[in-house]
Amino acid sequence: MIDDCIQNLMAEMHIPEMSIAVVEAEEPVLIQSYGFANIEHSIPATERRVYEIASIG
Repeated sequence: MIDDCIQNLMAEMHIPEMSIAVVEAEEPVLIQSYGFANIEHSIPATERRVYEIASIG
């Protein structure tokens, strides 16, 4: 269910890559990546991807 929601959001907002983590009681219960880290070379996103967020953070 969450996969469908995220994939729909990515399609609507033209987001090429996304990673999420859900943490409960300081323990990860879900870690998932979607899309491509590099669209040109079809390199999939992974949970180890480092995002450059610049001034967003």
